[in-house]
Amino acid sequence: MKELPVYVDVKNGRTRVLTEISRVEGDVEELCNDIRKELFYESQEKNLVRVNHTNNHVIIKGRHGFMVKEWLAKKGF
Repeated sequence: MKELPVYVDVKNGRTRVLTEISRVEGDVEELCNDIRKELFYESQEKNLVRVNHTNNHVIIKGRHGFMVKEWLAKKGF
C-alpha cells in the first residue's frame, strides 16, 4: 500500500486539530526541522511543529494533512 502515515486528529470537542505523521524511521528531529523550514517558514509560532519522542511522531498544529502528504510524496517518501 502506497499510503503515507499522515493523520488529522481532532481533540477537545473539535476545538483542537492536529496533523500527525507516524511510523517515522530515522532522524525525527531532522524531519521536523525540514517541515518547519519548507512548509511553515512564515510562521512565528515556536511550537507549531514538534516531535513526540515517546512514539517518534511529528505533530503539527492545524489541519495540514493534504499539504504534508503532497510534500512527503514530492520528497520521495
